[in-house]
Amino acid sequence: MNAELIIGTAFLFVGHFTYKQVYVKTKRLSIQRHLFALQCSLRDELVQQEENLEEEEIKTFLMVDNGLNRTYQTLSSSMLARHPLKASHSDSNRKSHFLKRLEQTRSPQLTSIIQKADELLRQEFNVDTPFTRIIVDSNEY
Repeated sequence: MNAELIIGTAFLFVGHFTYKQVYVKTKRLSIQRHLFALQCSLRDELVQQEENLEEEEIKTFLMVDNGLNRTYQTLSSSMLARHPLKASHSDSNRKSHFLKRLEQTRSPQLTSIIQKADELLRQEFNVDTPFTRIIVDSNEY
């Protein structure tokens, strides 16, 4: 009786662990697919508008592309942190600088992609780690 109870409990633990691993991997792949679609959309927009854009606007597009790529790679290796990142004063300066560049670009497609990435990360991870924070942290432009 005790052996059956131990084996049953072990089976339940193994089943639960396997289910969670499959769920996390499936969720990660789904998010990566969405990010890849956003990145393709961004690159298509850049190619279409490249002749009409100034150098600063192209750099802003590349910043967002780099941020999407970094987010995608982060998901490949591990999940994003489940706690809000504390922003320092220099972080807020970089973020405000990026937001000014985004405003100067005046591209509704670019703004839409950033909002979709923010919403995707917020919905999937239930964290307040906006995509703009990832862009600001990952770029040297």
